[in-house]
Amino acid sequence: MRAFQVESWVLTIVERVLAGQRVEDSRVELKAAWPEPPEKTARQIAGHANAARGDSILWVIGIDEKSKSINDAGQCELANWFPSVQSFFNGLAPAVQDYNIPVNGKNLVALLFESNRAPFVVRNKENDRLEVPWRDGTRTRSATRSELLKLLSKQISIPKFEILAHWESPWYPPHVGVE
Repeated sequence: MRAFQVESWVLTIVERVLAGQRVEDSRVELKAAWPEPPEKTARQIAGHANAARGDSILWVIGIDEKSKSINDAGQCELANWFPSVQSFFNGLAPAVQDYNIPVNGKNLVALLFESNRAPFVVRNKENDRLEVPWRDGTRTRSATRSELLKLLSKQISIPKFEILAHWESPWYPPHVGVE
C-alpha cells in the first residue's frame, strides 16, 4: 500500500470518528496513546494479524473512538517501542511501516502491519506458554483449531495484472484455418 493510500485511509477514519461512527473492525485498531505493556500489545497485534489472513491491518495512534477525539500521538520512537513488543513474538512478528499524519494541528501515527506471514505466535508472560492469538470483533482470544486450519491451508488467488498496451498485427491473422 502506498503512503498516500494509508494517509487517505486514516483521514477517512478521522472523519468517521468525529462523526460518532464506529470504526474499529477486523482491519482497524484505534489507540488514544501508545499501547502498553508490550506483552499485551504483542498479543493484540498477533491476534489482529492472524485474523486478517494476509490483508494489511492499520493501527492509528492518537484517536480515541469512545470520546470522539483526536489526541496528539506524542513523541514515541518506533525504533524503541516496537523492539520491546517484538520480543514477545516467537520467531517472527508482522512487518510494520509507520506514517506521521498531521490532522488539525495534531500528529497521528499510522502503523501498517503486514499479515501475509501468519501464523504469529506470542509468548504469554504469565504462564510462559506459547499462544496463537485471534482477533474476534474487537477482543483478542486464543485461536480455535478450525481457525488455525483456515489460516494454514493454502488459498488459491488470482494473480493481479494490468494491461499496459494492446496492439494488433496485420501480419498475424486472428484465425488461421486449414482448407
